[in-house]
Amino acid sequence: MRGARRAALALMILLPAVVGGRASAVVPGGNGLLAFTSNTGGNLDIETIGPCGSGLTTLVGGSSADLKPVWSPDGRRIAFMSNRTGDFDIYVANADGTGVTNLTDNPASDFNPAWSPDGRKIAWNSDRSGDFEIWVMGAGGTGAVQLTSAPGIDSVPSWSPRGDRIAFESHRDGNGEVYVMNADGTSPHDVSNNPAEDLNPAWSPDGRRLAFTSDRDGSNDIFLMNVDGSRQTNLTGNAANDRNAAWSPDGTRIAFASNRAGTNFQIYAMRANGADPVRVTSDGASDTIPDWQRFRGAGQRPPDCRHPSGT
Repeated sequence: MRGARRAALALMILLPAVVGGRASAVVPGGNGLLAFTSNTGGNLDIETIGPCGSGLTTLVGGSSADLKPVWSPDGRRIAFMSNRTGDFDIYVANADGTGVTNLTDNPASDFNPAWSPDGRKIAWNSDRSGDFEIWVMGAGGTGAVQLTSAPGIDSVPSWSPRGDRIAFESHRDGNGEVYVMNADGTSPHDVSNNPAEDLNPAWSPDGRRLAFTSDRDGSNDIFLMNVDGSRQTNLTGNAANDRNAAWSPDGTRIAFASNRAGTNFQIYAMRANGADPVRVTSDGASDTIPDWQRFRGAGQRPPDCRHPSGT
C-alpha cells in the first residue's frame, strides 16, 4: 500500500526530481501573485512571485514537503498539501504564510485541494475509503463527504465558476481522462475521451472551457477544450514537457510549468490562445504547479509582461 500511495502521488501531482536550490526572503502576500511549488534548498516549499517575475517569496517552507498551493477566491488564504505530520494532509494558511492549520488530520493520504468559488468548501482527493476518490468538506475542515466511488484513481478536482460542477482527473477507464460531475458527485462523465493520458483539468473563469495536460502528441502539452469535450486544441505544441495549467482570474492568461529551457521546470504564462509565452521564474530549482491569486481593486488584469520568454 505504501508503494501504491507513492506511485499515485507521483502520478497526480507530476513533480520533477529534487535538484538545485536558491535563497529567498519572507515577505507579506500581495495582489495577483502566482503561487507555486519549488524544491528550493532540497525541500518542496510554496513560493509566490509576481506574474512578470518580480518579488520572489517563500510563503510556506521548512523540512517537510509543502506543495500544490491554491488561493482562496478572495485571495486572502491559501490551501495546500503537506506531510509535516508524517502523512499528507490538507492545510490552509493566510496569504502571508501565517496561521498554518491542518484541516484533514487523517492517517490516510489527502492530496490536491480546490476551493469552491464561494470559498465555503474545499474539494480534494483521499484514499481514506481504500481507493483515491474525490471528497469535499467545509472550508474549516468539517463535514467531509465522499463524492466519487469508482475503481482507479480520481484526483485533482477543479470547481466550475458557478460551483455547480467539478472537473477531475480519473483513471477508472485504465488511462487518465478528464471527467465532469455535478458538485454533489452525481452524473460523472468522460469529456476528454482520448486513449492518451489527459490530466490536471483547470476550469476557465468564464465557465466555458477546461485547460488540461495531455501527452497525445508525444510529450506533455497544455490543451484546451470546451466543457463538453469539443474543440480540443494543443496550446503549447512543444517537444518539452508542459503541464499544470492555471488560469489568471480574468481568463486572459494561463500559467503552466515547463522544462523547455533545460532539465528543471520553470513557471511560464501565456495568453489563453497559447500565444506569447513568458518565462516567469528563472532559477536553479524546479518550479511547478502554479495557481493565480485574484486581483483586488485597481488593475484587475495581469500586467502585459514583454520581457523575452519562449525558452
